[in-house]
Amino acid sequence: AGDFLPPNSGWPSEFAGSYFYADFVFNEIYRLVETDRSDCKSCNPPTSRFDAVPFYQAPRITRMHFGPDDGGKKALYYISHGGDGFSPGIRKVFFTGNANRVPVAEIDATPTYGALPLTVTFDGTGSTDPDGDSLSYEWDLDGDGTIDSTSSKTTFTFETAGIYTGKLTV
Repeated sequence: AGDFLPPNSGWPSEFAGSYFYADFVFNEIYRLVETDRSDCKSCNPPTSRFDAVPFYQAPRITRMHFGPDDGGKKALYYISHGGDGFSPGIRKVFFTGNANRVPVAEIDATPTYGALPLTVTFDGTGSTDPDGDSLSYEWDLDGDGTIDSTSSKTTFTFETAGIYTGKLTV
């Protein structure tokens, strides 16, 4: 499976006209990059002026194509057969530039109910940042708008009966 990046795609100029192809066995999308070598089809083994540069890890691709994305840009869509811990489906790869994408907060609370006073342990270590940036944590555990903790894990004791919605901002 493979496709050329179309012109005016919104991707950096270094990718303009590049050919991308998928390797089903190695779970990888590669980009062909022209080198200053020359082709030698009569050599044994034949050589090419292109190098295959790993671009993106993707499980068992059976088909891929550049298609429309937001703002007139193009995204690379691929169909994955699944396997190796990945479920089958259609996925999208797009260029974000220098944009700092929003982290995703994930909360685990134990216990979630009980007799008063109730001490609950909150754990935000499952939170992630798609850019790999380090995370900071702000917990509002009783819903009063005040930051109760800035640790990745914290405890809070509820003294009054009620329904509380804890909030974690990363």
